[in-house]
Amino acid sequence: MASGEIWGTADRGSSNPSVDAWEGHLPDDKPGVEFYTDAIPTPGQPPGWARWLGGRGVRIEGDWAKIAATIAKTRFRS
Repeated sequence: MASGEIWGTADRGSSNPSVDAWEGHLPDDKPGVEFYTDAIPTPGQPPGWARWLGGRGVRIEGDWAKIAATIAKTRFRS
């Protein structure tokens, strides 16, 4: 939350780091992070899914893709 960023690494079988997220609000019964960003998702993703690859507001640093975001809610399993 302090960084104001969401980070992601490469998906299994890929060498391109990305930030991946389900679209919509974080359900009350699920752990995760709800966030908002002005970064434009990479086109061509399945319905309900967002992925940010390099470009369009995505910064690649080493093995990490990073987007600026406002964190609205966090919930973690204990």
